[in-house]
Amino acid sequence: MFGWWLLLAQGSVAGPQYETPPVPLIPRTQLQVTIDYEVSFELDATGDAACRITKLCDCSAVYRGEGKRAQVAEDRISFKGTWTEVKSDCHENLEPWLPEDGKAFHTLRWANDVHKVSEWVVHADRDQHQRLTSNIKKGRQYWISDIDTAIDPESRAVTYVEKSEDKVSVFTIESTHELTLRFQE
Repeated sequence: MFGWWLLLAQGSVAGPQYETPPVPLIPRTQLQVTIDYEVSFELDATGDAACRITKLCDCSAVYRGEGKRAQVAEDRISFKGTWTEVKSDCHENLEPWLPEDGKAFHTLRWANDVHKVSEWVVHADRDQHQRLTSNIKKGRQYWISDIDTAIDPESRAVTYVEKSEDKVSVFTIESTHELTLRFQE
């Protein structure tokens, strides 16, 4: 045993080399966030035929937000910043809430794992960070839940994609939502 320690002390024996995995980032430690949100809606043939009348047609939109850390709690962090439309060809009924002055708060929540973002809420009032389940646009809010994604330590980002198919009256709308959160300290 003594000989092994002597060789180690002289640098002649190298122990196994392990690559240290990147440490997962904790959302509440982040100072700034940039939000990119893209959405597209594809209507089925019946919806496409009704497009001229309903004005609900295939479309896509891009939105962007930024914020600086404003409030930290046990299960959430809120950022004060902006929320704007970059481009959209969607009917207003398919668009999320947007502030007239471009100013908004972004709240991120995590559930059981503090390393994973579970919910994003963009809202007008600092203290109205609980997501609304009715009158969302009137309540000056928009959100995506069930994200359950960790911040990638290399890119310092979370990307979440959700696809759904919903029956609306007599036609079906397929939607794709892509949310990317980029963090800076």
